[in-house]
Amino acid sequence: MGLKPNLLTPGELLDARTGEIVFMDPGRGTPGVALVNEEKFFEFLRQEGLECVWIVADERSSYPSGERGDFARRYFSSVYRRDGDSWTGSRWHEAQTRRDMG
Repeated sequence: MGLKPNLLTPGELLDARTGEIVFMDPGRGTPGVALVNEEKFFEFLRQEGLECVWIVADERSSYPSGERGDFARRYFSSVYRRDGDSWTGSRWHEAQTRRDMG
């Protein structure tokens, strides 16, 4: 992608030709966090004949009474791809569970 580190601002990667910020770590060292210039990113994918695919999975759990065995959980898994200027996709798994041992 023709990137170089910004030596004045750790966590930033610049376009080596223009000096424009392409990637940025907003948490300055927080693992798994990055922002990307959307235009530059999709330009790179087009040039390389690549496609962006997002796989999203999440789980939320709670323990309402604070007691072991009393919990509720919701989780899902999805996949999305860029189709022109919009995202298309679907969830392939979604579930809720609730167990109350009281």
